[in-house]
Parts: sequence; structure tokens; C-alpha cells
Amino acid sequence: MVPLPTFGRTEWFFRRQSNRSLVPTNWQGWTYAAVWLTAIMLPASVLLCWSLIPKSLIWIGLATAALRHEVSHLRQQMRRAGTPVDWMSGTSDHHAVISTRHYDFYLRQ
Repeated sequence: MVPLPTFGRTEWFFRRQSNRSLVPTNWQGWTYAAVWLTAIMLPASVLLCWSLIPKSLIWIGLATAALRHEVSHLRQQMRRAGTPVDWMSGTSDHHAVISTRHYDFYLRQ
């Protein structure tokens, strides 16, 4: 199976462990999120205006599945690259690392 390319870049986001989501860190990440939101909602809104409710629900489901696929690939790339997990809502750029035998702890400064 050939992996699909991801359109986002890992440096545009940091990952949060609490709800397995990505949070934009700069304008490229926010633009990426806005384009996905527009790509999901604009066609669904047009289909709803034409009273095509089942087709709009199918579109929302398929587009959301594509977004989940994209986010999972970005998180996988971040995990491979060793991008630190931000446990709170700040950025992941400034941290201190405490390593034990089994774990690496990233502490915000």
C-alpha cells in the first residue's frame, strides 16, 4: 500500500497528549487549519442549500475521515522525529529534558 502524502508540516504544530490533537504554532499552521475547515464546510453548506442532506452528511464524513488520516500521519511523523509532547497549552520550543532509565520528561520553563 502506497502512503498518501501529507500536506501539512510537523514544524507548524505541536502535539498535545491529553486529547491526541495538534495545535498550530504559527501562521502556516493556522492557515492549514482554516483551509481544512473551509474544504469541509463550504461544499457541505452548498449541498445543504440545495436540500441534499444525505450527500452533505456523506461529504462531511468523508472529509473528516481524510482530516483524521492527515492528522494521524502528522502525529506519526512527529513521534518518529522525537518532537516533544506539550502537556499543557504552551509551545513546545522551550523545555528542559530530564531523562530516566525508561522515560524522557520535557519540562516547560
